[in-house]
Amino acid sequence: MSEIYHFVTDWRFRAPLQKVWSVVLDIERYPGWWKNFRRVTITRGDGKSVGSVIECEVRGSLPYSLKYALEVKEAVEYRHILLDSTGDLVGSGRWEFSEAEPSVVKAVYYWDVATTNPILNFIAPLAKGALARNHERVMANGYAALRPYIEGSANFEEDFVRRNSASVERRGGSTYIAFESAEVFVDEAEHQGIGILGMEGFIIGEFTYPALSRIADFSMAGNDARPDFVVWSCRQARALLAGPWRSPPAGAEDQIHSEATGRYMIDFTLTKMSAR
Repeated sequence: MSEIYHFVTDWRFRAPLQKVWSVVLDIERYPGWWKNFRRVTITRGDGKSVGSVIECEVRGSLPYSLKYALEVKEAVEYRHILLDSTGDLVGSGRWEFSEAEPSVVKAVYYWDVATTNPILNFIAPLAKGALARNHERVMANGYAALRPYIEGSANFEEDFVRRNSASVERRGGSTYIAFESAEVFVDEAEHQGIGILGMEGFIIGEFTYPALSRIADFSMAGNDARPDFVVWSCRQARALLAGPWRSPPAGAEDQIHSEATGRYMIDFTLTKMSAR
């Protein structure tokens, strides 16, 4: 008979409830954030609404991967989501979200599953402790991975620089993001509830060459007071990066020095964290 495992994971975040819900349940992005998730594919729905199906492949510290599918059976926005699991792990999962205290949100995951792997079932009586520790490590990795995307903008830029040092230049107190990483920067800012007040294009080489016509100010005309400013401003930034700003600045059109040589980079001005 398969061994049934009952795990409870309790995470706490200093962030708005809506933000915690949005990031924790953005499971399709897990492989880019959470190293244990090798693959996530949403095969039906949006991953959060009833009827959605998400296929996952997870590998912990033990020498095997687990492949399973999650189906959303019940969802109450900002409160809870109930999942059925099939595949290598059979059972159910449940996320519950609540405000534990002012400015602190609690996200609790209940994971009640059995394995269908005959080898794991055979060794379960002897290795139950090791399997439990493996699960705890995976979830600890998840907390460390998701927390920066949930809590504030104070360390957002520093964290991005640390993880993408090859795509960043720092000069004169400014942080310049390589064009090829700029859209990722905008995506991560939006997921942390951070808006883009403005952006400027530069050529960074031996010298710093500003492209004087590549200046965008999204806060003009009171736009920064919009209730949807985070989403709106990030959308505007992506549109520029995919359109008029796609090619490096050059010549008179961008009012840039004729001898400018180097890497095409963007300097972003950010808002503080928003509840969106």
